Amino acid sequence: MRSFSPVARLILKMFVIMKRSLLALAAISIITQSSPLAVEAMSRPGPAQATASRVQTAPVEDERGIVALDQSLRDLANPYTLMCVAAHPDDADYAALALYRKKLGMRTVIVFATRGEGRESVTGPQSDEEKGVLNTRQTLEAARLVGADVYYLNLRDFGHSRSADEALSIWNHNEALSRMVRAIRLLRPDVIITRHRPQLGTGQQQAVARLLLESFEAAADPQSFQEANTLPWQARRIFERSDEAEGSLTIDPGEYDHTRGITYSRLGQRALGRLTVLKNASPQPEKIHYRLVRPTTGDKVDPSGTLTGGLELPEKLARSLAPPRVGDLSVTDAIARREPL
Repeated sequence: MRSFSPVARLILKMFVIMKRSLLALAAISIITQSSPLAVEAMSRPGPAQATASRVQTAPVEDERGIVALDQSLRDLANPYTLMCVAAHPDDADYAALALYRKKLGMRTVIVFATRGEGRESVTGPQSDEEKGVLNTRQTLEAARLVGADVYYLNLRDFGHSRSADEALSIWNHNEALSRMVRAIRLLRPDVIITRHRPQLGTGQQQAVARLLLESFEAAADPQSFQEANTLPWQARRIFERSDEAEGSLTIDPGEYDHTRGITYSRLGQRALGRLTVLKNASPQPEKIHYRLVRPTTGDKVDPSGTLTGGLELPEKLARSLAPPRVGDLSVTDAIARREPL
């Protein structure tokens, strides 16, 4: 019988424990499908579901074996949450989410303002309800590919808008802001990213950028939106996409993931490819530049670092979260290189 080293036995023991925990979490997730992360539109029968059934794509498979073990170890070592805010399903930074989830083990979540029901479809004439249901299903598949949760503000996608003021008027500015504040308080992100800027893009995209900036302070203020019935939460940073010249830092989703055999940029592109009903989806870039637009007091970002660079944990907690080592390598690096354990 093959003998295992102490490190290998430790990893196997951790894997058994984590597997049991994941099964328990799966059972809990089934019970809590009425939570804000659930998709209520999918439960209504009718022509929209018939339309969704006509667009067939291969199911997104759960990661297994050494890949799942690698991911579980990375998850244990990173307590931070990254939120991506997007106006429509194809506005999310899927490549960045793949990098921070799959490589760094951050919890990731995408907040969508709308379900994209007002946008032009490539699958032929459809009602807004049909497009909304189909977009919802495909967005969940895309998010699953990069390991992200999904939360909807359920603002109406009314089609082309000329300005942020028009979009905020149609949505009701205060109601839309209340929903964004509630999302931040419920999901409790440490870092928030978005592709949107207040002066660029469509009216809805500009409006979402404005709502996000306004909600950064409002979500932390216990006197604001008390009717949301949630505890205040102070996110640490908001980054918006920028060009290289004005960027605060650059990330490289073109990096190759040896465990999965794919770059994070390509993984993000695969996620975007699940959105078959949307036209003009932007390709995922090899390098992404972000500009820090909302730091907390005294917060500084290293241009050569990461979105979480400088966020410090208590020393004892940081040591307890560090993955085991195999020689000079962390166990996650050893797995990626297929080193013998």
